[in-house]
Amino acid sequence: SFTTCRRNLSAAMDVDDKIKRFRLHVVKEIYQTERDYTDSLEFTVDHILSKLRLKAANDKSLSEEHISKLFSNVDRLLVIHKRLVADLQVMVGSTPSYDSPVGQCYLKHQQGFREYKTYGENNEHAQKILYQLENDQAFKAFFLGVMLLGGKTEASISSYLFKPIQRICKYPLLFRELLKYTPVDHSDYNATNHALSMMRELCSVINEAKRRVERLELIADWQGTVEGWEGSAVVDTCAELVKEGPLIKISAGNMKERE
Repeated sequence: SFTTCRRNLSAAMDVDDKIKRFRLHVVKEIYQTERDYTDSLEFTVDHILSKLRLKAANDKSLSEEHISKLFSNVDRLLVIHKRLVADLQVMVGSTPSYDSPVGQCYLKHQQGFREYKTYGENNEHAQKILYQLENDQAFKAFFLGVMLLGGKTEASISSYLFKPIQRICKYPLLFRELLKYTPVDHSDYNATNHALSMMRELCSVINEAKRRVERLELIADWQGTVEGWEGSAVVDTCAELVKEGPLIKISAGNMKERE
C-alpha cells in the first residue's frame, strides 16, 4: 500500500542519515586525533630531542649514537604527518563532511608510512637505552626537567617515545569504523578499504615490536623487586621472559614466597 511504501522509504532515509552521521563522527575523530598526534611528534622533535642534542654537546656520557637509538626516525615521522595534516586540511577542509575523502588522503602517504617499520624495529633498542639513562640520577633529573619545561607535568619521555607505536596500532580500529559507515557506492570506499589493509599490515609488524617492549618492561620491573641487586641491568643482556611465577627465598632457615 501507499502507506507501507512511505514507511519503508522513511525507514530507509533514517538508516541513510544514521550512516552519514556515524561516518562524519569517525571522519572528525580521525582528523582531530591526527592533529593531536602530530603536535605530540612536534613536541618530541622540537623540544625533547633538541634539548638532548644540546646536552650531548657538553656531556661525553651522552653520545649521538644514544640519541639516534632513542629517537630512531621520529623526525621523519614528523615530516610525514605534517604533510598528511596539511593534505587533510585541504581534502577534508576546516569542516569535515560525510563526503570527506579520508581514505584517499592516507593512501597518498602510503610510502611515508613505511617509516613506521623502522621505528617499530628500533623501539626495543630505544627502551634499553632509556632504562640505562634513567638509572642515572643526573639523567633522570634532566629528563624530568625537560618535561617540566615543556609543560608536561604528568607525562614522561618514555610515553612520548611510545606514542608512534600506539598511534599505528589505533589506525586499523579507526579505519575499520570508517569502512563500516562508508557505503560501497561512496567515492572513498575503495581507498578506505585499501587504507585499512595498509594499516593492518603495518600494525602486524609493530605489534611484535610492542610485545618485545612489554617483555622488557616486565624484566625491568622484576629486577626492581630484587633486594641488593648488583651488576648491570638484566635488560642489557636479556630480552626474553622465559617463565614467571612465585619464587621461594630461603634465608637463615626462614622461607619467604615472592611473586
